[in-house]
Amino acid sequence: MMLYPPVADLVNKVGSSYALVNLVAKRARVIAADAEDSGVPLTKKAVSAAIEEVYTGKLTISERPAEPEPLTVPGHAESPEYPAADAAGEADAAAEAAAAAEAAADEASAAGEPVLTIEDGDNA
Repeated sequence: MMLYPPVADLVNKVGSSYALVNLVAKRARVIAADAEDSGVPLTKKAVSAAIEEVYTGKLTISERPAEPEPLTVPGHAESPEYPAADAAGEADAAAEAAAAAEAAADEASAAGEPVLTIEDGDNA
């Protein structure tokens, strides 16, 4: 059984099989969500569409910043952003951590650091 497009060609386009799987999975989720939101049925599976976008060069991986921000752990004594949580405040600390993580993701997105890059933007 011959697969099209060849997996080796796809891996060469993005650099590694790990990156390929993550890129295709993330884009497939976006394609499926867009189709569901618009109410338009997909003519082919979302994963197949994402693979085709990678193969044609429409979907690529952009580089992340070279130096990531340090990881802070909620409730850890060495994390200045999060004071140590007591037993009653653990839920509050978890909620604060989730809000901080979401804000950091929004900032990264607003700063132009997307993992996915779609060349012509038709399916974005």
